[in-house]
Amino acid sequence: MEAIPTGRVAHEAPIKLVAFSPDGNRLATADVDRMVAFWSREGETWRRQLLIDLHHCSDRFRALDIVRALVFDSTGDYVFVGSGETLRALRFDDGTEAWSNDAIPDFSFLITTPLEAARGPEGLVSVCYADGTIESYRETPIPVRRRDPEGPVFIGYVGGTKVLAGCDYYRLALYDGESLETLKSWRLVAKAFKMAVHPLQQLIAFRTLDDVVLFDLESGSVKAKHPARAGLPFLVWSLDGQTLVNMDAWGFQFFDASLNLIGRVDTEVRALSITPDPYGGWFWTGSDGVGRSIDSVSAHSV
Repeated sequence: MEAIPTGRVAHEAPIKLVAFSPDGNRLATADVDRMVAFWSREGETWRRQLLIDLHHCSDRFRALDIVRALVFDSTGDYVFVGSGETLRALRFDDGTEAWSNDAIPDFSFLITTPLEAARGPEGLVSVCYADGTIESYRETPIPVRRRDPEGPVFIGYVGGTKVLAGCDYYRLALYDGESLETLKSWRLVAKAFKMAVHPLQQLIAFRTLDDVVLFDLESGSVKAKHPARAGLPFLVWSLDGQTLVNMDAWGFQFFDASLNLIGRVDTEVRALSITPDPYGGWFWTGSDGVGRSIDSVSAHSV
């Protein structure tokens, strides 16, 4: 096993996705070459437990696609990994496959790509696929499933058990997390490329081509917007909902909950992802294959 100082993990290829376990003591990373690593926090170090090569897993049609969905379940014992045309649940302890949708007969018709996964309360995990399918799991590989003809492209949780999905880039739809029945929907005036759900309030932030937009779900109206620097759209709230981060190709913009710009961090390498560290900072990855931590004080003082 490989030990690396806390705040830095490394792959040979650029790291695309990062996921923390609910208690913050476990970490999963996935790079663009379909390598997934599991890490355990031991004092001041991250220790790599496993390195898993998904090229050796049995994808339908052997689709060589990057990992697009990565999330822990509520126990921290399983990691949901979506790559190619397969969704897998991998055991953190040994990396073995608990199940995959290839192994479930009811999934025989489902030849599509998992786009994004989100963890909800009490063991609930929801996944959206490229064909417009949404699935919710609760401690079982047999999901609750629905098909949305407008095609969800990103997903998150609102108010605990409600699933919010962005559909066809111009519509938001709110579903019940258990039954996936439609509760409400909104039309957007601009194309949304990425969404971040506020952890405590009925608010979301989304990226258009030119702006970061703050949208109130209760009133169905735009509360604020701010110009965004060009680059790959990636938005995430801090765990306490006090800070919103917008990532572009060469750094990050930090906003408060009212969308006032409060800081900026420029990076020397191309930024690919950022996620809140359960210990109070931020963990970001770059095109050099390294994951790093920045604390909120440093970020806001720039």
